[in-house]
Amino acid sequence: MAQITYNSTGTTVSIGPGARLGDVAWQLDTYHGRALAHGLCPYVGVGGHTAFGGWGLASRNWGLLIDQLLSAVLVLADGSVVHVSARQSPDLFWAIRGAASSFGIVTQYTFQTHQAPATVVRYEFFFENPTLSSAKFAELSRSYQTWGLTAPKEVGIVANVIEGGKVVRIGGYYMGPLADFKPIAASLFHVTGLPNSTYLEERAWLVALAEVGEGPLQTIGIPDGHDTFFSKSLVVPTSSPLTTAAFSALAEHFANTPIPGITSWFIQFELWGGGDSLITSIPSTATAYPHRAHLWTIQFYVRSKRAWTAQDTAFITGMVSAMTDSMPDALFAAYANYLDPELTGWQNKYYAGNYPKLAALQKKFDPKGVFLKDQNIGAPNL
Repeated sequence: MAQITYNSTGTTVSIGPGARLGDVAWQLDTYHGRALAHGLCPYVGVGGHTAFGGWGLASRNWGLLIDQLLSAVLVLADGSVVHVSARQSPDLFWAIRGAASSFGIVTQYTFQTHQAPATVVRYEFFFENPTLSSAKFAELSRSYQTWGLTAPKEVGIVANVIEGGKVVRIGGYYMGPLADFKPIAASLFHVTGLPNSTYLEERAWLVALAEVGEGPLQTIGIPDGHDTFFSKSLVVPTSSPLTTAAFSALAEHFANTPIPGITSWFIQFELWGGGDSLITSIPSTATAYPHRAHLWTIQFYVRSKRAWTAQDTAFITGMVSAMTDSMPDALFAAYANYLDPELTGWQNKYYAGNYPKLAALQKKFDPKGVFLKDQNIGAPNL
């Protein structure tokens, strides 16, 4: 279930759901000079990552992983095996691109690959805020957001709030030459101000992927680390950019809320839309994953080395509510790959207007609820 089979004729790759992203990237580039847009973490499995979208730093240029999906082999609730694609069982093909776990067990995905770039521009810009000034954090974040509205699709970028909020690290990679990236970086600094420190290098494709993934790409035989964590997400529509008040409220929360048992936390502002992003060029009804007219996906992540407590959950929940309470009229959503077991109204937040169609398909293909579980299509609200 972890096979990786490349077809040179059609430059496609068939992958088992148990394969991990790092191994896929390494094999595709090393043996074939090809690549996919997918997530940063090498140990993430292809099956779950593809099931609900599959974002990575190349996605503004090449699309989500589901946008590169050509077909899949699916075991249905009745035990039958079907091949799904735009021509074969197109309704199921639509459903598995955003809600796959509700409809069957995928035993193979086939993706369209891309020519792997020889090099990309790796960059990290560090903005320090040692006094945890909410005004300084809000101004930097708002400026970064404004710049992102017109960023070219070749820019893969995130802003990570780290070190207890005292540092914002804006980084990723640019899929083009350094000479082309320098004026893009200058346009960012024009609105954010100059960073306190920078890292800027042209790197080979696999080296860049290992850097952003913070570890080796090859995972076979190497156990992953374990983590006690809780994560939440917030998907921000382009029509309702985050306000200065929302950024300030977030900073006030993480600066002033006691977190005695939490080992560390981060917030990752991922630019999905803006400019000519391929993600947002696709209609919201084209796949079960619906959030195409959105600028950001924000991941909130808290980890602890002791038993989890209600206070830990309250800290991360407070991060999200600090922002949403500041913008009560905004239609925020959530991303199912950053699973939140306590999310209320998950049907609308994960699937928006696509949920009724998904619910009808679930009743058709799994009438006995073989795949029914919390937050799968057809499950009750919390």
